[in-house]
Amino acid sequence: MARFPFKQADVVELAESVLKGLKDNKDIYPAPWVTLADFEAAIEKYHKADEKLTQAKNARKAATAKYQNELNGLMKMTKKQLRYAEVIVDYDNEKLELLGWGGRKKRTPKLTPPVADRSENNASAETDNE
Repeated sequence: MARFPFKQADVVELAESVLKGLKDNKDIYPAPWVTLADFEAAIEKYHKADEKLTQAKNARKAATAKYQNELNGLMKMTKKQLRYAEVIVDYDNEKLELLGWGGRKKRTPKLTPPVADRSENNASAETDNE
């Protein structure tokens, strides 16, 4: 026994095949449960809906590209304005906060790695562990 398809394209292909078979073999299938006119109309409605969906997807892609382009432009301009403000006020945090921004953070002193403790107490503890 055949299995009903799950893929969209396969379902449509099957529906069109069934419609053709029913039309071509009216002597075998004289009174289908769904009229051929209704069945054909359903297939046509599907194709129109699929076309509208494709158009909507393309419109969405175009709108997303335009949105991203506008956002990138806004980001560049905002960064440029912030750099201007930073230079003009010499990174003064109080003045930059007026723009909702802050200046450079003060550098933290470079940390030096700790030196291993080689005192007598530490050396005797190491020999005890051996």
